[in-house]
Amino acid sequence: MDGYFMNYQNNNQNNNQNNNNNNNNNNNNNNNNNNNNNNNNNNNNNNNNQNNNNNNNNSSSGTHPLLSQLGGGNTTRTSPFFSLLRLTSQANLQDLLNGTLNENNIHNNSNSNSNSNSNNSNNNNNNSGGGGSSGHSNIGSLTIHPSEINELLTHSILSNFPTTTTISKGVFGNATFFETHQRAVKGVDFSPNDHHIFCSAGLDGKCNIYDARFGKLKSSSIISYQGTVNFSGLKFLNGGNKIALSTSSNKLLIFDVEKAAVVQSFDRCCFSGPFRTSIAIDPSNNNLLVTPNITGKGLSHIDIRSATPIKNIDQIHQNTINDIQILNQQWSRHFGGTNLIMTASSDSSAKILDSQKNTFKQFDFSSHQNSITVSPESPPTNNSSCLLVGGDRLTVFQIDGSISNVFFIPQSKSIMKLHYTNNGTRLFLSCNDGSLRVLNRSNLKHDHYGTVFKHSREIQDLSISKNDEYLVTASTDSKFNNNNNNNNNNNNNNNNDNNNNNQIYEDDSIEFGEDYEHSEEIVPCNNRNNRPYGSFMVITIIIKIISMTIKMVIITITIV
Repeated sequence: MDGYFMNYQNNNQNNNQNNNNNNNNNNNNNNNNNNNNNNNNNNNNNNNNQNNNNNNNNSSSGTHPLLSQLGGGNTTRTSPFFSLLRLTSQANLQDLLNGTLNENNIHNNSNSNSNSNSNNSNNNNNNSGGGGSSGHSNIGSLTIHPSEINELLTHSILSNFPTTTTISKGVFGNATFFETHQRAVKGVDFSPNDHHIFCSAGLDGKCNIYDARFGKLKSSSIISYQGTVNFSGLKFLNGGNKIALSTSSNKLLIFDVEKAAVVQSFDRCCFSGPFRTSIAIDPSNNNLLVTPNITGKGLSHIDIRSATPIKNIDQIHQNTINDIQILNQQWSRHFGGTNLIMTASSDSSAKILDSQKNTFKQFDFSSHQNSITVSPESPPTNNSSCLLVGGDRLTVFQIDGSISNVFFIPQSKSIMKLHYTNNGTRLFLSCNDGSLRVLNRSNLKHDHYGTVFKHSREIQDLSISKNDEYLVTASTDSKFNNNNNNNNNNNNNNNNDNNNNNQIYEDDSIEFGEDYEHSEEIVPCNNRNNRPYGSFMVITIIIKIISMTIKMVIITITIV
């Protein structure tokens, strides 16, 4: 989206030049004059920098009380393949756990920050503002967000892969982007025993362990096991001292964290494709794992106490299985079985079945399905519990199988991963446009709250700590940010107040800091056959035809 960035930056440059003629203090806010003003900005501003959403090249990392622990201000960022977000401070953690965190409080913090000094008005004019609602807009009144056209052009013509703007600030404040992998991260997971420990693995062959409290890398292991160098998925085993890793060579490795070594290997038991490989743990038996088998259309049952997979169930689906979840006993009993497994597939269906291949429920759709989950309360109840499937839209089912609601996600072609908080009051969903969105939940009702942050490419995996305090995502983006902020130690008193209110890690490497909260809506569709995005599909097809025609003309001219 180079064109979109250039227009945005040019507008900022014009605005900043005008403000320089009118305001004595606005030199500290000019995004495009940072190279000239870094030295002057070190000690002059108390108020002006708290809303520099567009000033990511000059983030005031030196003053954040948590950034000294994160190493902010002294490191050069490279490529943010995944990100960490602290969802709450200690002050409002209990409110979130109780499901009573007030949306207005967050907006009031944001509004008070944006109004504390008139010198920030130029930056605020470029923000998307607060046009969002709870997701009850009529389909007929759906408006096209300006960036949708830019992204559509970028996806269809300018690039073979969808690349969008990286955004670090959303409805919960700023997120921290990590650059500890050299290639795409395929999986992340929090330890089941420690609320702060999480791991990541990706195509670079690394398995990394982190402490979310300090945003620090605790250990990094480059694993090469019989030629295996690429990981397609991972899962912490219950106990927290071992990690299951799926590989591009169809192996499943058991990695011992304490020994920093592979202690078990299962050959030709799991599928490896362009997306993450799902690994599910049986909640009633910590030693049992289920993954898509080598064909991707069936399931491999693995007991880590055994040397070989204990069962292979083939041809459950007609296409690749993208997500697996094993239901606990209470949810399984509700559907009339034991140890039931849920699957979502690229064959446009989702199923609930047992290890004998008996199907208890099947849900058919018109497109690929990438994720499936149930609300976390147990046992389930008819008036509040639900089952969710994510693909080109979010479909909410009541537990009797009837559709409660369907949501269309603007700008996104697919939902990649669904994850409830452990108390069930919020649903996070990651999309292939790179955005992470959150919906507030009350029984069967889900209302769009806003965008949390955004990677430049799709988010393939996400995980939430058991105390609902931290969230981590894994992305395939490969954007490089070589910004050195050693000279950006500004003494901003109001900026510190703002950061203390949010208690969320601030990123000092994101190039584009637009406040993206509530800039668009998730549109509910009462009839799942309605396609509010049909016009976008037609436009996309037309643009692709034009693009192909242009390419053919260029090739013909070149040959001639």
